[in-house]
Amino acid sequence: MPRTTCSPVESLSVWTERVALSHWVGLPLCRRTVRRNGDRGTLHAVAWPSETFDRAAIRAEADRRLDTGDHS
Repeated sequence: MPRTTCSPVESLSVWTERVALSHWVGLPLCRRTVRRNGDRGTLHAVAWPSETFDRAAIRAEADRRLDTGDHS
């Protein structure tokens, strides 16, 4: 289902290591940011591997997952 009723993606984070993501999630700044913006929409966290850092490919995959509802 196309995301015609959803607001556009305002934030897309790319982490090169799971440990870096885990560190960020544990920080007070992350928790404050989530609380401050919690009523602005729906948060989806999805992880997938990539052999290289290719901005266009990452954005295309994120858009595909949002468009199809594939949040796995």
